[in-house]
Amino acid sequence: MSCAAEVPGPDTTSGVGQGTERDLLVSDVQHLDPFEIELSTYSVPADLPDPATAAAFFAGEKTGSAALQFLETALSSGALPLDDGFDRIIHPGAIFLHDAHLLYYLTRSLRPEMVVETGFGYGLSAALLLSAMRVNGRGTLVSMDPILQSPSPAGVRLLAKLGLEGHRPVAEPSALGLAAMAAKYREPRLKLSFVDGSHHFDAKMIDFYLLDRMTEVHGIIALHDPDGSAVETLISFIEANRPYRVARPVSTLAICQKLEHDTRLWDHFVPFHVSQRHHGSGLI
Repeated sequence: MSCAAEVPGPDTTSGVGQGTERDLLVSDVQHLDPFEIELSTYSVPADLPDPATAAAFFAGEKTGSAALQFLETALSSGALPLDDGFDRIIHPGAIFLHDAHLLYYLTRSLRPEMVVETGFGYGLSAALLLSAMRVNGRGTLVSMDPILQSPSPAGVRLLAKLGLEGHRPVAEPSALGLAAMAAKYREPRLKLSFVDGSHHFDAKMIDFYLLDRMTEVHGIIALHDPDGSAVETLISFIEANRPYRVARPVSTLAICQKLEHDTRLWDHFVPFHVSQRHHGSGLI
């Protein structure tokens, strides 16, 4: 997968990335329509990135980006300095630097009009994705997480500190937010999404099912923590029952690429492996 040699400058006419922060409830999703902008003519590449290529690309682009340099420091150290003067320990739960390399590379390569992420936390993955979309000159990020109901979430403040725009927070569980979006967008149009919300199996399955309905052929659903029992089991289901190619370029990220639309018979079912490992760490 390769990026275009020339990167377009910021789009100052379409309004993409010019919005202000505000919490969205499920009832507000009907007003969220980044797909009203003119659709591009590029297609989603079928090949997937390798960690070395993604890391080298990230290293080249961070030179001119204070946001990427900040994120690299936080992800490398495992500590996030916030505006209250205290550092937050971000692991377990946050993405790792090698995850950031791959997600950044995918976002720059696919140049999506909209990316959806489930789970927001301290806003690190959101900052990473928005940084890539800022260079693209296009794109809206929709983050779904009940934590966004809290007043002035730390992650939202982080995005403001880094000067990142184009964020649309949905302050609801992803099952509700994605269902509202799937009901609105009947045609698959997502090129990239990132699943890192609740780590319960049923929540992960719902996230995948609804995102799949909105994902283009060759589009990508990235799953964080594939070494966890719930995600491991979900991947086993996907590989056995759905037309996806699944790659695990690093231990903490699985890249699921849709090969074709779902054409299963009404009673289709292939048994799949269910992890027998029990997790109860409190990471949700």
